[in-house]
Parts: sequence; C-alpha cells; structure tokens
Amino acid sequence: MSLLPLIRRGVIVAPAGAPAGRPALVLGARVLPGGRPTRMLADRISTAARVFHDGRAPRLLLTGLPHEVDVMRRELLGHGVPAAALVEDRGASNTSASFRRTRGQLGTTAVSVITQRFHLPRALFLARASGLDAIGVAADLQAYGASGPWHVVREGAAWVKALLTVALGRT
Repeated sequence: MSLLPLIRRGVIVAPAGAPAGRPALVLGARVLPGGRPTRMLADRISTAARVFHDGRAPRLLLTGLPHEVDVMRRELLGHGVPAAALVEDRGASNTSASFRRTRGQLGTTAVSVITQRFHLPRALFLARASGLDAIGVAADLQAYGASGPWHVVREGAAWVKALLTVALGRT
C-alpha cells in the first residue's frame, strides 16, 4: 500500500468554518485526578459544544477511554448539549482505534475531527487511512506549550506509530 496519497495536507478549519451537517468526532485526552479535564480536553469539549450549538454538527461522537468519555459527556451536558446528540465510544484506546470504530458508531464516513491543531495532521492521516472523509476542527483556545522538546519527541514517535499502523494494514 502506498502511503503517499494519505500523506497530503488535510483541511483544517477554525470552529466557525466547520462544515454543516457532519457529525463531529471528539477525541479523548488525559483526565486529571478528581475527574477534571486537562486544558486540552477542556478546549476540545468547548469547541465541540460551539460546533454543535452553531448548527454545524448534529451529533457528537465522544471517543476514548471510559473515564475520558464520562468527563466529556458530563461537561458537554453542562454546556447545554442534549444527551440525544451524544454518541459514546468507550473502547478507543488511541487515535487510530477511534477512527476504526467511527463508521460503525455513526454510520457515515464524513466527519469533522475535533482536536488540537498540532494533532490534526496525524489525526487526519489516520482518518483517511480508515476510509473517512475527515475535516479537522482546531480546538486551540489557549497555549499548551506544545512546541517544547518533549512534545516534539512524543509527536514524532506518534507519527512513526501511525505510519506503521497504516503500512501494516491495521487501520
């Protein structure tokens, strides 16, 4: 399988530019002790609520580990998103698994992916490899220090894992 068609620049937009009518996939992230969302997860949640309330996403798929999904659900309900608009996927342990499971959860291949801008190129690569027509929605409401040495190493390793996952046909 050639990876070149998948490694093209994906479409990344601000929340106001999210295409209308597509469900949004909200990727999970670490949760702090006591069930509080990290700043990154809080921004994904706020962005998802905005995209929903602006009428751009009729449903929100919350994907991640069970405790991440619980926090996203609780916070989105607090943002006034109705429970009927929330679809929960509690079995995704990483970004690739989230996309593999999306089609079955939503019954569609056209989605908006909500995560931070630094994460979107890799997320969109994995989404395309999973057969999804994905648009990225940047959830950067604050600075995270995502350009430091640790982040560069972590994201580099995550790219290697993503490329291997696709090359070995595990998407």
